Amino acid sequence: MTQKHPQPNQENDPIHWKEGNIPHSKQFQDIYFSCQDGLAESRYHFLRGIGAPDIWQNRESFSIGETGFGFGLNFIMTLKAWKETAAPDAKLHYIATEKYPISRDHIIRALRNWPELDTELQALWQVYPDQPDKSQTLELCDGRVRLSLLIGDSLNMLQDLNMKVDAWYLDGFSPRTNPDMWTNILFRNIARLSVTGARLGTFTAVGSVRRGLEASGFKIKKQKGFGKKRDCLRGTFKKAPKK
Repeated sequence: MTQKHPQPNQENDPIHWKEGNIPHSKQFQDIYFSCQDGLAESRYHFLRGIGAPDIWQNRESFSIGETGFGFGLNFIMTLKAWKETAAPDAKLHYIATEKYPISRDHIIRALRNWPELDTELQALWQVYPDQPDKSQTLELCDGRVRLSLLIGDSLNMLQDLNMKVDAWYLDGFSPRTNPDMWTNILFRNIARLSVTGARLGTFTAVGSVRRGLEASGFKIKKQKGFGKKRDCLRGTFKKAPKK
């Protein structure tokens, strides 16, 4: 892509760029991902975490829910994998919450670090607003893919949903820096929206997250984490516990 990097007011910009193009949140004092191995890490924790691409084979439609859209890296890599492996007429619905939406220019600046994602980034760029300020559903790939971007607190957004989801990416900043993204009531709403057998992948292995998901009906397994990260969690939704 040939878009120039934006030059926003640095004082008011919520993103600090470390080492050139590594996006760092001033509010949560953490990076969104590393531009060296962020894509490989996301593929490991999320695509492999839900068992893709096998999980969507022979499916006419498939839905993925994500808590924390961020710069859209998980969506872009999923879009690429979906296009390469799903049936030509299959449809994907990707539902993502985001309380602090990122501007289109910032997304381009960060994700252009991976040329292999350029086609998918171009597809997102064509429909993504300059600065999202309200929830909306975007269509890509001639309507084959829908991205429902829910702007607001994850819990509030999921409480208002009434649909069934086949797989989940639990992302966002860590439970230590952003505890509101990792509450038991959020996990219960994820369970409410899950089909039986829904898969879940996340980068964290914090005990409170594992216990909360298990209490909500997920069978959770601890797996080796990516790179220097010791552990991560993967799960399958079995059945919501009786109230």
